Amino acid sequence: QWTSPVLFIHGDDDGNVPFFETVDLVRRFEQEGKSYESLVIPDETHHWMRYHNQLIVNKAVAEFLSRQLLKK
Repeated sequence: QWTSPVLFIHGDDDGNVPFFETVDLVRRFEQEGKSYESLVIPDETHHWMRYHNQLIVNKAVAEFLSRQLLKK
């Protein structure tokens, strides 16, 4: 019943949320034809410990929101 577009961002070394949970959600969205984008940050944890990765995440979120809001 999910109708909003979703941006999945996950560090593949996340100790808080298992990476396979995001993989499973992406698979389900794909099967249902739901709108989503995904970004995997290699060798990163749950809290974006590397400044460079924080910049990547922030840019991805800003661009995703811009794209989605421009559709309205």
